[in-house]
Amino acid sequence: MGLLVPLTAPKAVVFKLESTSLQLVPGGPSRDVKRFKLALPQYPVYQLTFDAQTDRLVRVEYTLTEFGVQLRKQWMVLEHKPGADGRWLPHRIDYRFNGAQAEEWEAERWEFPDAIADSEFSPPSPTK
Repeated sequence: MGLLVPLTAPKAVVFKLESTSLQLVPGGPSRDVKRFKLALPQYPVYQLTFDAQTDRLVRVEYTLTEFGVQLRKQWMVLEHKPGADGRWLPHRIDYRFNGAQAEEWEAERWEFPDAIADSEFSPPSPTK
Protein backbone atom coordinates (compact mmCIF):
# COMPACT_ATOMS: atom_id res chain seq x y z
CA MET A 1 0.00 0.00 0.00
CA GLY A 2 2.84 2.40 0.78
CA LEU A 3 3.90 2.36 -2.87
CA LEU A 4 0.29 2.77 -4.05
CA VAL A 5 0.61 -0.33 -6.25
CA PRO A 6 -3.08 -1.24 -5.66
CA LEU A 7 -4.10 1.96 -7.45
CA THR A 8 -3.00 0.31 -10.68
CA ALA A 9 -4.98 -2.89 -10.05
CA PRO A 10 -7.50 -3.47 -12.85
CA LYS A 11 -10.41 -3.81 -10.40
CA ALA A 12 -9.50 -0.79 -8.23
CA VAL A 13 -12.32 1.73 -7.82
CA VAL A 14 -11.51 5.26 -6.66
CA PHE A 15 -14.36 7.46 -5.41
CA LYS A 16 -15.38 10.33 -3.13
CA LEU A 17 -12.58 12.73 -4.04
CA GLU A 18 -12.65 15.80 -1.78
CA SER A 19 -10.54 18.73 -0.63
CA THR A 20 -10.75 19.70 3.02
CA SER A 21 -8.76 20.86 6.02
CA LEU A 22 -8.05 18.58 8.96
CA GLN A 23 -5.72 17.78 11.82
CA LEU A 24 -3.53 14.84 10.86
CA VAL A 25 -2.55 14.22 14.48
CA PRO A 26 -4.91 15.09 17.35
CA GLY A 27 -3.90 18.45 18.80
CA GLY A 28 -1.77 19.26 15.75
CA PRO A 29 -2.31 22.09 13.28
CA SER A 30 -4.92 21.80 10.54
CA ARG A 31 -3.65 21.25 7.01
CA ASP A 32 -5.29 21.47 3.62
CA VAL A 33 -5.56 17.98 2.18
CA LYS A 34 -7.02 16.04 -0.72
CA ARG A 35 -8.46 12.63 -0.07
CA PHE A 36 -10.34 9.84 -1.74
CA LYS A 37 -11.53 6.32 -1.09
CA LEU A 38 -10.10 3.24 -2.76
CA ALA A 39 -12.01 -0.05 -3.04
CA LEU A 40 -10.32 -3.31 -4.01
CA PRO A 41 -11.89 -6.78 -4.11
CA GLN A 42 -11.35 -8.72 -0.85
CA TYR A 43 -9.87 -5.71 1.00
CA PRO A 44 -11.37 -3.05 3.25
CA VAL A 45 -12.15 0.34 1.72
CA TYR A 46 -9.13 2.61 2.20
CA GLN A 47 -9.24 6.38 2.57
CA LEU A 48 -6.02 7.94 1.31
CA THR A 49 -5.14 11.50 2.35
CA PHE A 50 -2.55 13.64 0.57
CA ASP A 51 -1.04 16.99 1.49
CA ALA A 52 -2.74 19.54 -0.81
CA GLN A 53 0.49 21.51 -1.40
CA THR A 54 2.97 18.67 -1.97
CA ASP A 55 0.71 15.76 -3.03
CA ARG A 56 2.57 13.52 -0.56
CA LEU A 57 0.65 10.70 1.10
CA VAL A 58 0.09 11.68 4.75
CA ARG A 59 -2.57 9.26 6.03
CA VAL A 60 -4.14 5.90 5.24
CA GLU A 61 -7.34 4.87 7.07
CA TYR A 62 -9.44 1.74 6.94
CA THR A 63 -11.81 -0.28 9.11
CA LEU A 64 -11.75 -4.04 9.46
CA THR A 65 -12.99 -6.71 11.83
CA GLU A 66 -10.51 -8.68 13.93
CA PHE A 67 -11.73 -11.34 16.35
CA GLY A 68 -15.28 -10.02 15.99
CA VAL A 69 -14.32 -6.44 16.88
CA GLN A 70 -14.39 -3.56 14.39
CA LEU A 71 -11.13 -1.61 14.38
CA ARG A 72 -10.48 1.70 12.66
CA LYS A 73 -6.81 1.82 11.73
CA GLN A 74 -4.90 4.95 10.79
CA TRP A 75 -1.36 5.27 9.50
CA MET A 76 -0.01 8.82 9.51
CA VAL A 77 3.19 9.27 7.52
CA LEU A 78 4.71 12.57 8.57
CA GLU A 79 7.84 14.71 8.48
CA HIS A 80 8.79 13.97 4.88
CA LYS A 81 12.45 14.67 4.08
CA PRO A 82 14.52 14.14 0.95
CA GLY A 83 16.09 10.71 0.94
CA ALA A 84 17.83 8.33 -1.43
CA ASP A 85 17.79 9.38 -5.08
CA GLY A 86 15.88 12.58 -4.22
CA ARG A 87 12.75 10.73 -3.07
CA TRP A 88 10.76 12.44 -0.32
CA LEU A 89 10.21 9.87 2.42
CA PRO A 90 8.38 10.00 5.75
CA HIS A 91 10.59 10.06 8.81
CA ARG A 92 7.80 9.66 11.35
CA ILE A 93 4.98 7.12 11.26
CA ASP A 94 2.12 7.26 13.74
CA TYR A 95 -0.12 4.15 13.90
CA ARG A 96 -3.51 4.32 15.67
CA PHE A 97 -6.36 1.93 16.56
CA ASN A 98 -9.77 3.60 17.01
CA GLY A 99 -8.04 6.96 17.50
CA ALA A 100 -5.65 5.81 20.26
CA GLN A 101 -1.96 5.79 19.41
CA ALA A 102 -0.67 2.21 19.23
CA GLU A 103 2.82 2.78 17.87
CA GLU A 104 5.11 5.53 16.65
CA TRP A 105 8.27 5.08 14.61
CA GLU A 106 10.98 7.52 13.63
CA ALA A 107 13.41 6.80 10.80
CA GLU A 108 16.90 8.23 11.04
CA ARG A 109 17.59 7.39 7.40
CA TRP A 110 16.31 5.22 4.57
CA GLU A 111 18.48 2.78 2.62
CA PHE A 112 17.54 1.03 -0.59
CA PRO A 113 19.74 -1.77 -1.95
CA ASP A 114 20.42 -1.92 -5.68
CA ALA A 115 19.02 -5.46 -5.70
CA ILE A 116 17.82 -8.16 -3.33
CA ALA A 117 19.56 -11.52 -3.74
CA ASP A 118 17.35 -14.43 -4.81
CA SER A 119 18.59 -16.34 -1.74
CA GLU A 120 16.57 -13.91 0.44
CA PHE A 121 13.31 -15.30 -0.92
CA SER A 122 11.73 -18.64 -0.02
CA PRO A 123 9.46 -20.45 -2.44
CA PRO A 124 5.87 -20.94 -1.26
CA SER A 125 5.23 -24.22 0.53
CA PRO A 126 3.39 -26.81 -1.57
CA THR A 127 -0.36 -27.00 -0.99
CA LYS A 128 -2.17 -30.26 -0.47
